Amino acid sequence: MVCLLVKNDLIYLNGSLVENFYEIQYIRGDKRVVLLKNNLDEILNSKEMENGIKKYTYIIQNVKECDVSQNEKFQTMYNAFFRIGRKKEEYYKSYFKLLELSKKQKLDFEDVLRYIYEKTGEYHCSFSSKLVAVLNPKEPIWDKEVATNHFGYKLPYYGVKNREKRIIDVFNQYRESFYDYTISDEGKNLINAFDKKFPIVNITDTKKVDFILWLDREKK
Repeated sequence: MVCLLVKNDLIYLNGSLVENFYEIQYIRGDKRVVLLKNNLDEILNSKEMENGIKKYTYIIQNVKECDVSQNEKFQTMYNAFFRIGRKKEEYYKSYFKLLELSKKQKLDFEDVLRYIYEKTGEYHCSFSSKLVAVLNPKEPIWDKEVATNHFGYKLPYYGVKNREKRIIDVFNQYRESFYDYTISDEGKNLINAFDKKFPIVNITDTKKVDFILWLDREKK
């Protein structure tokens, strides 16, 4: 529950002073997921869902079976599925080296976020969450479309004070909201529909919901 208190012309959010008014825009821990914009059957029957499941299951089945810092096939599939995009070669080397390291040290979201920042000078919330979720599929992924359009969360703006901490706070709230949704009646309906369509696909409930919400976007 989010509690706002105005006192002496200052705004307090859950007991903490809000230094910038726009901070309220992205700290919305009680935001409910919006209804699906597209037909659920259409999403489940889409070619994107079929191809996505194939790529994802390959990644999950192979991530712990090979040295991901050296395996080009795995890296190609990973980049294609998670849409890492065009990055410098050094970025890819550092990223997959960290993924391989995480298999032994079990780094969390904060660790990965800071590591990538040290290597690139940028905070990559989405790529950090994807790395963590590949090794722990019960963890949700930060995707802008899902986080913002379905849960109402936005990352803090560039240049804002204490941006790293605020990114972590927002992600933690998003994670909690995502977990709450998976056990809600709406979330269970999505999971049941997924299981009915793909009875032999063995992935977590978190990923089932993520697949559906990720594909529920405006058509161009």
